[in-house]
Amino acid sequence: MRANETPRGGYERRSITLPASPTRRDVWDQLATLPGLVAVHLIGADGRPTLLSDDAIDTALSTLSPPLEIDALSEAQYMGVTVSTVQQALATANSLRGTLRTQTIAATTEELQAFCGRLNAVVAMVSLSARPRADQALMRPLARLSQQAQQLATSAFQLDDTVRAMDDLHYEIAPTLTTLLSRLGLPLKPEP
Repeated sequence: MRANETPRGGYERRSITLPASPTRRDVWDQLATLPGLVAVHLIGADGRPTLLSDDAIDTALSTLSPPLEIDALSEAQYMGVTVSTVQQALATANSLRGTLRTQTIAATTEELQAFCGRLNAVVAMVSLSARPRADQALMRPLARLSQQAQQLATSAFQLDDTVRAMDDLHYEIAPTLTTLLSRLGLPLKPEP
């Protein structure tokens, strides 16, 4: 596939040029210059996309020769998906807190595990748009959300503490997700 060709799902394929002996920072710096686009995947030598991350960049730099191929989405398209994912996570946090009022951790283990995974997905998704641009207004709450996901897992699975898990959801995770939504530019409605 040639540069700027649009593959499946609305992705735009791009090549990024890198200096000799490129570093991970060089890749992030180049990704920050993509006009109106958010890089989502690195394309491997086999043509398969891999979700963009520090690990994927390190692997690509050690196994591929520049230029690197990426798949990108328009900022508007990517932000629409991201905002929807954050909204779903916020609704799930509130729902899980309600569920934990009447059920034990053991009865909600699958839901809590899935939710912790969703929080990690939120961090990864928002990071893709925030990190190349060094957007600290998003990076700080993302770091907090990552820690809060670990804290929830500890409360639920190591301590088996329903009240602490409810508090993590209500006083830590939900406010951080709300902060992310506001910083993503979504006007918020007060909770009923």
